[in-house]
Amino acid sequence: MDKSITVTFTHAEHLPTTHPGVDYRFNYSYVNSNLVGQPEEESSTKRRSIIIGISIPKCIEWGLNVGDGLKNAGDDLKKVLFEYAKEKIKIKVIEDSLDIETNFQLTTSNSPQKKCPYDPKKIEYSLGKPLKFIVS
Repeated sequence: MDKSITVTFTHAEHLPTTHPGVDYRFNYSYVNSNLVGQPEEESSTKRRSIIIGISIPKCIEWGLNVGDGLKNAGDDLKKVLFEYAKEKIKIKVIEDSLDIETNFQLTTSNSPQKKCPYDPKKIEYSLGKPLKFIVS
């Protein structure tokens, strides 16, 4: 039987930056899925965060609105950063490295795609919704 981890993104916040870009911290909790609904769920749940950022040139290349003065990212940008956060968390679940804090920056050099790989219209931006990831 495969082991699974239930991850719930609990909060997202825009972070001040010292570089030309937009950074968001996504706070999340995680617990072994077998414990969801059990008496030990709360005591076994851990809380972490992941920072996902994107450079202004990459925002422009992908046609993502950076918002007003970089303080409030456009909805499409937040959705794309959220989807990247989910992707990185999935990798961390597989690697069994959820305890390690993560900071990932999307730039023109590490993300060479000319078009955004995610369609923001199809991304459900849902804080508080449990997501189950299978551990291989």
